[in-house]
Amino acid sequence: MSIDLKKLEMETQLVQSLEEFEEGESRTCLLHPASTTHRQLSEEDLIKCGVLPEAVRINVGIENINNIIADIEQALAKL
Repeated sequence: MSIDLKKLEMETQLVQSLEEFEEGESRTCLLHPASTTHRQLSEEDLIKCGVLPEAVRINVGIENINNIIADIEQALAKL
């Protein structure tokens, strides 16, 4: 799942607002491809590859889905 945010700066704010997310093997995690896995690409190249600079990718883990949804909703409400 990915979320395209209106502004690139919102990615950092979203990450800092999430409470249920952690980096790990089986837990839900959030990634900003433009500043991590695809950081070597220009904005033009990101778009050509289908990676919007303001997009974040969510890898859903084994936590309760209702907790994950609630966490995303409360973090987005802070943007």
